Amino acid sequence: MDGIDLDGITTFVRVVEKGGISPAARFLAVPKSTVSRRLSRLEEELGVQLLRRSSRQIRLTQAGETFFGQVVSAIDRLIDATEIVRDVGAEPIGEIRITAPEDFSHMLAAIIHRFCNIHPGIRIYVELSNRIVDLVREGFDLAIRAGELHDSALVARKVMSTELWLVAAPAYLKEHGKPRNIASLSKHPAVLFRAKDNQQQWTLNKSGQSQSVEVQGTINTTAYSISAALVEAGSGIALIPSFLAAKSINAGALERVLPSWLAKAGAVHVVQPASRYLPERVRLFKDYLIKHIEPCAQKGMFA
Repeated sequence: MDGIDLDGITTFVRVVEKGGISPAARFLAVPKSTVSRRLSRLEEELGVQLLRRSSRQIRLTQAGETFFGQVVSAIDRLIDATEIVRDVGAEPIGEIRITAPEDFSHMLAAIIHRFCNIHPGIRIYVELSNRIVDLVREGFDLAIRAGELHDSALVARKVMSTELWLVAAPAYLKEHGKPRNIASLSKHPAVLFRAKDNQQQWTLNKSGQSQSVEVQGTINTTAYSISAALVEAGSGIALIPSFLAAKSINAGALERVLPSWLAKAGAVHVVQPASRYLPERVRLFKDYLIKHIEPCAQKGMFA
């Protein structure tokens, strides 16, 4: 081999990391044919088969496993070095890839809109998903995650804690009456969140007291934003994160039920892969997000 085929090696690493030619092509922003051609050229130059290809999957050969283990860290260091040099004395440009749960869409939109007005050279790609995205494998720079964190390979920064409020539409409460205590919630249809068998136990707290109630409903969702819309339409009562409920309450579309009682929804974190250099554009957005997400949530400031 006359020289080092960096394109081929980088492409090979991304195919392995992303789990196939198609996702690697999307990540590298090149046609699938280009990825296949680079892989074939690299194997030809090395004189070994690195990957076994089938219509459904790609697997490393023994030679491929050895080669990947030797080059992956070198490629990552090379990319990091390129990012460092680009960041020196330059106006931040390039793309930031972010993933967040669907429930954070409006809040994130407001923050991104303001950030992009400040830094017009930065492009932002957002994927809203309630699944746990593999940041490294899928090429994301940052994620917003609510609840308990399980991945120790991530750097996490807590940005706020959330509360769940009992809410209902004013028209619903006018027709069906307001619950007077926790036990009376069981007499109302609940808009459930990730419940089993259309029933759920709600545990609420007030001034150190804790009470639980079994509720039932015919509607069960996997996103609080959908639950909020259903409650606004008059489908019943739901527990909704305060940052989602605030805007609708201020607009008169929702009303708090038993407002002195609430449930804890857990912490919200901004997370990033631990093993990579953080480009200046990503650092800028992360700092901006951390600074504005909690005030935005408290005030119900959405786009």
